[in-house]
Amino acid sequence: MIEFEHLFQFVAFGTYGTLSKTAEILHVPQPTLTRNMKLLEKEFGVILFARSKNHIALNENGLLAIKEARKILSEIEVMTDKVRQLDRSRHTLSLGSCAPYPVMDFVRLATELYPSQSLTTELRSTEPLLQGLRDGRYNVIILPFKPTDSALIALPFGKESLYFNLPKGHPQEKSSSLSFSDLDGTAMIVYSHIGFWKDLIKETMPHSRFLLQEQRDDFFELEKASSLPSFITDRVLSEEPLKNRTAVPIVDQSAQIEYSLVMTKKMGQRYPLFTKWLKQK
Repeated sequence: MIEFEHLFQFVAFGTYGTLSKTAEILHVPQPTLTRNMKLLEKEFGVILFARSKNHIALNENGLLAIKEARKILSEIEVMTDKVRQLDRSRHTLSLGSCAPYPVMDFVRLATELYPSQSLTTELRSTEPLLQGLRDGRYNVIILPFKPTDSALIALPFGKESLYFNLPKGHPQEKSSSLSFSDLDGTAMIVYSHIGFWKDLIKETMPHSRFLLQEQRDDFFELEKASSLPSFITDRVLSEEPLKNRTAVPIVDQSAQIEYSLVMTKKMGQRYPLFTKWLKQK
């Protein structure tokens, strides 16, 4: 049986060319390395090296053995990575979400129901979320609608409504409600990382110009100083009262979102407490 350590050292010798350099790089005493190469020849049952005074090099057998050994070590590395990835997946709950606020709700729920699991979260648009769920990238996803695929478990996961966030003195400030078309064509300040909401407002207000802000702090500073409208949701309003701005609800149906927590049936069996908790709610 060929020892893995011997094979690893053999491949290293093929890379560095000399026993002294290989021993230095691997932090192995050179006499030990020399002995292990002789043992490797016994394990192969053939001579792998051409030896002369103070010099050792691979012979034809050794060159072929090095080529095949590199393949074996590469396959072992791939195998190890796959096994470790599987183990991590069993201890990590991966969420993909279409919007930021449901992520916070999910993190609180998952921490309560599965405290031993590590959590990863990611904001994506709906198609990559569904594909990622099918591919196993995500254990759970949150969508702004209920999918019709019977192979998926979809559970209600809260609601969120979009508002215009109007500066003081804006012509529509005193409106009880507005539609997207009422402000279509108006320049708007928008925080970039709002998930599917960004696609929605671009689609429903095709004539508007959106000043996208990548940094959250920069967005709030600009919003505070600007006379341009922005957007806000009822979830944000419930936690952060407005100052010097007025929130006006958007009446379009597309601005009223009912989220779904979505899993494959396999993930539903792995995480049954989500279904149980949400059905009892």
